[in-house]
Amino acid sequence: MIKINKKKVLSLLTAGLISLSHLPHVSAEIKTEGDKITAKVKVNIRVNNNIDSELLGRLKENVTAKRIFSCDNGWSLVEYDGRLGFVKNEFIKDISNENIYCDTDFYETRKILLTNSDAKMHLDCFNESNIVSKIPCNTKLEVIAYTSNDWYLVNYHNKLGFIEGKYLTDVNVNEKIKMVTTLDEVNIRSRASTNSEKYNILYKGDYYPFIREEKNFYVIDYYGTEAYVVKSHAVIEEKDVVTADFIKLVYVRNDTFLFNRADINSGISGYIEEFETGEVLSDEGNFYLIRTNDQEGYIDKNNVTSLKGMVVDVDISDQKLYIYQDNSIIFQTNVVTGHPKTPTNIGKYFVQYEDTERILRGEDYETLVNYWKQYDNNYGFHDYEKLKGNFGGSIYKKNGSHGCIRMHIIPMEKFYKLVKVKTPVIIHK
Repeated sequence: MIKINKKKVLSLLTAGLISLSHLPHVSAEIKTEGDKITAKVKVNIRVNNNIDSELLGRLKENVTAKRIFSCDNGWSLVEYDGRLGFVKNEFIKDISNENIYCDTDFYETRKILLTNSDAKMHLDCFNESNIVSKIPCNTKLEVIAYTSNDWYLVNYHNKLGFIEGKYLTDVNVNEKIKMVTTLDEVNIRSRASTNSEKYNILYKGDYYPFIREEKNFYVIDYYGTEAYVVKSHAVIEEKDVVTADFIKLVYVRNDTFLFNRADINSGISGYIEEFETGEVLSDEGNFYLIRTNDQEGYIDKNNVTSLKGMVVDVDISDQKLYIYQDNSIIFQTNVVTGHPKTPTNIGKYFVQYEDTERILRGEDYETLVNYWKQYDNNYGFHDYEKLKGNFGGSIYKKNGSHGCIRMHIIPMEKFYKLVKVKTPVIIHK
């Protein structure tokens, strides 16, 4: 439980400058003791409330800082230079003139909620208090704490404020939408005929929005184009459309283990390779609980780097490409990466350049592509008509590229429109 100092909260929120990128989960009982502190000596400021966590900086002797709260384990969370970090209580002293507590209990939490209508963010947990910001409907917000009278302390554009609970919805309450899900490998066609133009191959478990039934086919929305799937190879399912169900996206900086709990002594649950991406489900001290395509477990924060905004994620092992936008998947498609003799390089890159109707030349080839997004000097994303709709699966082992990432022209056209120059690209196995 957190006891919030009303004077402290008002001064904190009025400043509106706090970055919460490093705010960890605190397992200790929390109680606020004051709103101003000064350092008795030069003191280290750390990411978490333990001496082994990452060093953020140092608070010099006699320098004043704002204390957000103090823990009963001997640490205080303070604001300095617009950031948050922890210092040991023994090296600081309280210089507050008064210590006024409000009557409302606050409970720590760490989750993402969604506004269900236009909402106002206040300086305090009362409707009559000053308004910090106006927040549009369907905005994702990071929740820091909630009150016993159903108000939430949230982070919005690096500002803290309070929103009444009735304006927020758990993002796991999802909309149902009809999808056509494939039962096995199947071709998708341009018309309701197995003799019509082949667009692409779908693999077991792939799914696309259902439009209608026509003869022995399901009609799907294939990146804005109608495509046909033979009914015997697919089913119609109602799927949950998740707006956001994780805190953030990270990539792994080096090969490392996943653990059963937020403790290196809890047992190993998996192994994850350099540059693989994971969705952070919870933030627990020095660990994140992450989810990948095929694993879930706890990972040391020192082994990962956060990704923000739009990110292109290419999984070579699964031959899949994803686009993340603000912690939601907004696009995915099957791809063909480099042949085993000319593999696609793994690593972190950025989109450098884009072009249309570009001629790709090598020692033994010359190919015209409709769309080109360069990410690693001579390598890029592009359509490739010579594959005749054969993308994904194990096709790269025989018909792989010279290192580029190939897509069918229909998803490539949408990819070209979505992804801008300077967008980060993560490629992993």
